[in-house]
Amino acid sequence: EKAHGKSKKNKQSSESSTSTSEAEREEMEERYERVVLSVLCGLGWMVSCRPEVSDTTETYASIQSFRYSENHFFPEASSIVRLMQSSRGSFRREAFALVGKLCQFARSVVLSDHAGDTSPESQNDNMLPLGTLIPSVLSAERDPTIFASLMEMILTYIAVFQGNGNDPWKYLDPSLFTKSLSKTVRRACYGAPAIGWGPTILPIVASLPILDVATEPNHDATEREERMKGTEVRPLPLLAVESLWDGHKSAVGVTDTAAIVSAVIECVTFLMLRRPKENHPQFSLDCWRKCGQLLPESL
Repeated sequence: EKAHGKSKKNKQSSESSTSTSEAEREEMEERYERVVLSVLCGLGWMVSCRPEVSDTTETYASIQSFRYSENHFFPEASSIVRLMQSSRGSFRREAFALVGKLCQFARSVVLSDHAGDTSPESQNDNMLPLGTLIPSVLSAERDPTIFASLMEMILTYIAVFQGNGNDPWKYLDPSLFTKSLSKTVRRACYGAPAIGWGPTILPIVASLPILDVATEPNHDATEREERMKGTEVRPLPLLAVESLWDGHKSAVGVTDTAAIVSAVIECVTFLMLRRPKENHPQFSLDCWRKCGQLLPESL
């Protein structure tokens, strides 16, 4: 009986020790997450307060005094890439927000030192390979709380190239990006509030080059796609807008549906008014007819 009591006491002590170690582990993980998020927020605040280019009239190529990419205290690009691909949603969200600020205020981490050269060979070791990262992270993302910062980051990345007279599509594959974008918006960004990402679609669509892309039938989406036979060729902007229209069926509520429909109307209106077919023969008569069909459907 004495031995039994001792064994029971040892068992209770072991369970208590296990419970304590689990609590300590959870506390350490929470502390680690707070530290990483604080560092990401702090870096974003730092580049916002100390931008590389303070005068908007100066060209990027003329600024030679200060580069975050040349400072040893600044995190390596590989560390930021790992956080963009982290399994923790909170890390990815803050990493995307940070990269968006880097595009605005620390462009040496995103752009080549040679303003007109966006080839991979021109990138230094501490530059973010966003051209290859963006399609993959956009296609892989599923967390609805992240899409607002992710889409804002993509738009800022495209804008920073165009603001310096460069073509973002020299480094970011437009066909691969459009397929990733179409896959995401067709699912309404997996339930993310459309009011957060919807306004970014028009400027992204407006920046897409009018190139044709072959699309395969999607067996889990719309009737129009189910009627497609074989492979159909679409201009990139039209493919993105059609996928956005399909996404209104996956919207969570009336507010999201209205925001998606509003974005579709804006994009279709832009394509029909700003892309005259005589100047863009790739936009065939059939494509224009489809734009005309989308407009009344979305009204």
